[in-house]
Amino acid sequence: MSKTAAQKRAQAKYDSKAKRLELKIFPSEQDILDKILEVSADGGYAPYIKRLIREDIEREKNLKNTQ
Repeated sequence: MSKTAAQKRAQAKYDSKAKRLELKIFPSEQDILDKILEVSADGGYAPYIKRLIREDIEREKNLKNTQ
C-alpha cells in the first residue's frame, strides 16, 4: 500500500528532526558486526544501541553519585 501525500509530509517532518549517525565496522571488528546483525533480526539495531547507551549513562550517574 502506497503512502498518501499527507503521510509522506508527516514522515518527512518527523525525519527532519532526527539525527543520523554513521558507524564504520572494520573487518577486525567482525564480532561487533555479528552482534548488530543478530539484534537486527529481532527488531532493529537502533533500539538495541540506544538501550546500551542509556544503560551506560545510568552507570555513569550511579558512579558519580557514589563518589
